[in-house]
Amino acid sequence: CCVENSRLQDTVGAFSSTAFNKSIVCVCLQEWEKLNYDIHSLRYARREVRSRWKKILLQLGYQCEVEALLCVNKRSRFSRDQDQLNKATQLLKQLLDRTSLFPPETAHQSKYLCVMDRLVSLDSAEDFVRLAKEKYPKQSSLRVMKAERNLTPLPFLNFLFFNVGAECR
Repeated sequence: CCVENSRLQDTVGAFSSTAFNKSIVCVCLQEWEKLNYDIHSLRYARREVRSRWKKILLQLGYQCEVEALLCVNKRSRFSRDQDQLNKATQLLKQLLDRTSLFPPETAHQSKYLCVMDRLVSLDSAEDFVRLAKEKYPKQSSLRVMKAERNLTPLPFLNFLFFNVGAECR
């Protein structure tokens, strides 16, 4: 963080010493802060979703296979059986509609369709959905709004805001 912040300060110093207006630099910094925060939030949400799936898979007894089941890349293939893929799609939709397995700020990630397809082929998909409904029931919108309000800013953004962004005020 210190290296990135010092680079940012050097960049800001270079901009303010040239013909650029300080207000343009401040807008740039604010956009960078927002983008950085959005990236961090997205990464955190993805880690949270993966962690939730991992916990349920461990409860189902897949201690040795968890990483292999969750590993999805370009070479991963869906089942050739269309009925199996349709069932996986339907069960994933149930997870989206009836559980809080995916936090509200994240979009449904297509990699989990591949994971669900694998679970259908292992005859564990219904058990997975049942456990997900028990462990992560759908939250009421009031609880979701309270959770979103309690988000705390990141320490490095505070440093950036109070040190580099001080010129903007």
